[in-house]
Amino acid sequence: MKFVHTKGGMMSNLIALDMRKKLKNNNKNWFITTQVIDEFTDDEQTTIILIDPQIKYELNSIKNKVANKNTIICSPDRNIFASFNGQKMIDYINQKIKGEN
Repeated sequence: MKFVHTKGGMMSNLIALDMRKKLKNNNKNWFITTQVIDEFTDDEQTTIILIDPQIKYELNSIKNKVANKNTIICSPDRNIFASFNGQKMIDYINQKIKGEN
């Protein structure tokens, strides 16, 4: 899983940190990274790419750079980011992986 954010993307880092804590407690083995949009690189093994709401306009640009067309690329609602609640983000990701909107 990869979070793509702006240079000042503290929200992504804080949510990723909280997610790691929650996942560790649940014995889930997810690899979570954060990456600045200006330095975005594709990793064909990434399952899902989450784009910060403030750079949602970059969605198509990211899609064009991703080689694995099975990678889920989405921008979660601002309310999920604003909550700083890693569990809410985990729930959102699980819905996306299951194909739910």
